[in-house]
Amino acid sequence: MSMSDEDRVLTSRDVADRLGVSIKTAQSWIEANVPQSWKTPGGHRRAHERDVLAAQAREAGPLGLALAPVPVAFLTTEPTWHGFRERLAGLGARLEHVADALTALSTFGRIQPAVVVIEISATDWDRTLVVNHILSDPHLAHVAVIALCEERGRGHLAAPASARLTVLAREDEMAAVQAIRAALAPFLDGAPGDAEAEPALPYPVARNEARRLLALQRSGLVDSPYEAIFDDTARLAARVFSAPIALVSLVTKDRQWFKSHHGLDVRETPRVWAFCNYTILGEPFVVEDSLQDSRFKDNPLVTGAPQIRFYAGAPLRDNDGYALGSLCVIDRVPRQAGDTEMGSLRLLADLISARVNLATQTRRAHWRAADA
Repeated sequence: MSMSDEDRVLTSRDVADRLGVSIKTAQSWIEANVPQSWKTPGGHRRAHERDVLAAQAREAGPLGLALAPVPVAFLTTEPTWHGFRERLAGLGARLEHVADALTALSTFGRIQPAVVVIEISATDWDRTLVVNHILSDPHLAHVAVIALCEERGRGHLAAPASARLTVLAREDEMAAVQAIRAALAPFLDGAPGDAEAEPALPYPVARNEARRLLALQRSGLVDSPYEAIFDDTARLAARVFSAPIALVSLVTKDRQWFKSHHGLDVRETPRVWAFCNYTILGEPFVVEDSLQDSRFKDNPLVTGAPQIRFYAGAPLRDNDGYALGSLCVIDRVPRQAGDTEMGSLRLLADLISARVNLATQTRRAHWRAADA
């Protein structure tokens, strides 16, 4: 009697292949016993495919991972902080408090919050400098600021007009709570990884897109200098596929920017042209012949230079599971992607992801040292 597919015993590598994630991610998932699993006498974890599929559906995400909560930071007095913490309990965000302006900026740089709430009294002139810094620092360009001002404290606030700044009366806590919820709404709506095509866009967008974009901002990769490790990895990916082009692509709100672009002169394109829009939904993505695919046959990158016919991409993920972009290989002739080639592409994408995550952890460690 043959074993059914759902009874099949999976190794960590099998789980990774089944879900389109790195082996490290699959191991973490199994070690956490998200799907029911057991250890062999040799100490290796195994799981039935039916349990993996059930856990994936239960977790409502392509990885079966609980993605990290969105950070919200408070530069306020202790009583104000405790009041907000009670009012925002169960919101699904990570709330952090700092007591003074001196440590605030290092903390904000470390945790990269989506929203910062700053309480400004008549004597808090230094906190207005924090507001100005947040609004002018390109590394914090994603942060929404809610300033709670006393009447005399409002006089200290000389920040430039910005859609990211909301100024409220210090005593109006209800309005502040509503403003926080409104600012967080794009990050909290939708199940992680669920894809939906927005009517105005010709490509699918994950429901956690706002959180993915925040994770990309926090990575500090976009518009950063070239680095040999990325160029070498892209060149190796091209060699594995015997293809002329390989890219390390990061997908922002309106463009795809190339951290590395082996075999291609341009450094970015509009996002609407990006094949990688499909890769960042969570799984490796292949187009064997773009001219036979209605999604891409009229794409300017197909009809013009570099005349893409074949595309294969694997997602680049941060430690929280967000797909920041992809490692992709491009050819000017239609072709298929072999299992060995795709396995190598996933491995190389995992190596880049590990490099990105190491850089992020190092940067956060520096911020923590500054806090100390």
